[in-house]
Amino acid sequence: MTIEHNNLIEHLPQRHETRFELPIHLAAKAIELLSLRYTEQPHDAEWTQTLYFADRYLNVPSDKVVRARKYTKSPLGDTLNLSLEDDWLFELKDESGHKSRKNISLEEILLTTSYPEIYTLADHFPHTSALDTTKPFLPIAATQSRRKHFIVENVRITLDQDLDYYGFDWGNLSGKKIGQKQLAKVETKEFIAPSADTNDDTNLTNIHEFLASLGAEPMADKAQEKELRKLYGEFLKNHE
Repeated sequence: MTIEHNNLIEHLPQRHETRFELPIHLAAKAIELLSLRYTEQPHDAEWTQTLYFADRYLNVPSDKVVRARKYTKSPLGDTLNLSLEDDWLFELKDESGHKSRKNISLEEILLTTSYPEIYTLADHFPHTSALDTTKPFLPIAATQSRRKHFIVENVRITLDQDLDYYGFDWGNLSGKKIGQKQLAKVETKEFIAPSADTNDDTNLTNIHEFLASLGAEPMADKAQEKELRKLYGEFLKNHE
């Protein structure tokens, strides 16, 4: 059984990502200085919304990141009401940093994640392996942030502020705000040329040193996901 679709798959260049945290009161000054030093990439839709999936016990696939993302012009309020007809960027990222995405409806995404024994990721991403679980996994949480983009040569810099967390009761497509992060997130993405044996990291090192001078500190591995999971656990306890 397969899913009928005609959307094109977008394969993004392999990249090396590094995340930093910045005190929220320093975010405005950091944006000003980044704008002076690097090229800002303006976007009409400056708000980023991301859906995270897990089974009802908060387990996630161990070998890949599966999520959905959209960019909007207006922020959410205290609730997030999902519609099956809405299009999202269905994203798949493996451990090596390869990332693919496809613009499809939430209904198509949920067919894949709710019935992995019938519909597999290969229906959307032909070169990927099946999920390492046969349990359904659904949206359990979401984030929203206001993002600024900067570019210098092969490195893209993003700064996220106004980061809100949302939680969903299992199987429910209406989410509620469960917290707000009091830190800004800065991320560098170094795009790796496929033909290059090695990459010159001088530019990236200079960027990281500049970010440190602004007050940014390295973020622990999967820190945002761990914080989101903790908040979601507290959200579940309050809804038992």
